[in-house]
Amino acid sequence: MAISKEEKVRRVALYKESISKSQGVIFTDYRGMNTAQLTELREQLKEAGGTFMVVKNNLLRIALKELGFPVPDDILKGPVALGLAYQDITQTAKNIVKYSDEFGFPTIKGGFLGSKLITIEEIQALAKLPPREVLLAQLVSGLQSPIYGLVNVLSGIIRSLMYVLQARARQLEGQSQA
Repeated sequence: MAISKEEKVRRVALYKESISKSQGVIFTDYRGMNTAQLTELREQLKEAGGTFMVVKNNLLRIALKELGFPVPDDILKGPVALGLAYQDITQTAKNIVKYSDEFGFPTIKGGFLGSKLITIEEIQALAKLPPREVLLAQLVSGLQSPIYGLVNVLSGIIRSLMYVLQARARQLEGQSQA
């Protein structure tokens, strides 16, 4: 079914806006997925702060070129759907990889993290990362450790100084009584 020029322009604008707002994009081949499975994956990604969008390859190619992204021709062959991560790219990658492992589709083709082209292996590595909140907690914990160490060292110096002053006070007290 042919679509009008106005509809094509609208879709290119939609693709550009969606990609620009996302942290990352995962290209997939959705062959073999029925409507219920597409809907289920869309719902999972929506809960994770993303979406799953079936696209027209030629219109996507135009949108990517207009955004200044490299256009991977091998990725834009066959039926393509985008997994768009608006909040947490790791959670979006987890959901797509898990669904792909469980059902055999969608087939992951590659993606973008920001404007950097990433491979299937990098997407699978992203899927293995803990959620953003856990990573932030680990970072904060790592930053706190040296601070606690510094506090302990400084308090040890102050404690030692206090003991020296107490000993000197006792010594002077002993001399004044004698």
